[in-house]
Amino acid sequence: MTTSLQWTILLLLGIVVQNSETQYRQHQPSYPQQQQQHQHQQNQQQQQQQQQQQNYHNYNAHQHYHQAQQQQKAPAQPAYPYNNYPSPNSIKAYQTAYPAVPHASVLNQPTHQICDIPPDLWCDSPQSAQQCGVQRQCDSLRHRRQPIKITLIYEALCPYCQKFIANQLGSVFNQFQGQLILELVPWGNSRIMRDGSFSCNHGQKECDANRLQSCVIDILKVKGALPFIVCFERNIQHYGVEHAMQTCSAFIRSQYRQIRQCYDGHVEFNCNERPLRRR
Repeated sequence: MTTSLQWTILLLLGIVVQNSETQYRQHQPSYPQQQQQHQHQQNQQQQQQQQQQQNYHNYNAHQHYHQAQQQQKAPAQPAYPYNNYPSPNSIKAYQTAYPAVPHASVLNQPTHQICDIPPDLWCDSPQSAQQCGVQRQCDSLRHRRQPIKITLIYEALCPYCQKFIANQLGSVFNQFQGQLILELVPWGNSRIMRDGSFSCNHGQKECDANRLQSCVIDILKVKGALPFIVCFERNIQHYGVEHAMQTCSAFIRSQYRQIRQCYDGHVEFNCNERPLRRR
């Protein structure tokens, strides 16, 4: 009886162990199955990474396309290199930081317009100085500048020279006479011959006109001679030298006799020859 009971107990224990082992094997996959699952997980991760990269590229492409569309719709900006220059507040801050710079002192008057030009051009005109709020500094700088020397070599009968002198030279000189030194040489394209005579581009009439203007410039200097020369160039195209001289004689009345003697050759000819050698 005891032996039968023992065999029965051992049999039951064997069945329990076998069932437990079977259940364990069912829940634990074999090695090939584990490898397949691991490979499947890696494939899924790679697919997810590829999808994320594709989404990122698609997003960037969409952004670039959207920006391009916005640029096409936006109005074209003029090709002006000074659009990025500072605002009036930035200018005043710069002026405060650098008060020693002539154009950078702080002004009391407000700036009503946007200063959209570079500092090098602020003092080019009264309008630009007012626009950038630097009138006082530009005036101070203008007084300290050395005048510019300009030499005008012209022909008395050249139509282009006549047009410039008659229509522009007088106004330019009056506007900038404090900023320039003007020298007039009325012997353009002329030559001194071996016998001492002159050869002019438009013939003897031009030589006579050049000689007269040289005398006027030598005696009255440029500032005093310029009104006569402007008047003379307006008349010489239609009249002779004598007629044009008499028409404009009011501008040389104070020195008319001395100028006449120079023109007629009753004084040394150096007053005519000196400008000719200067050109």
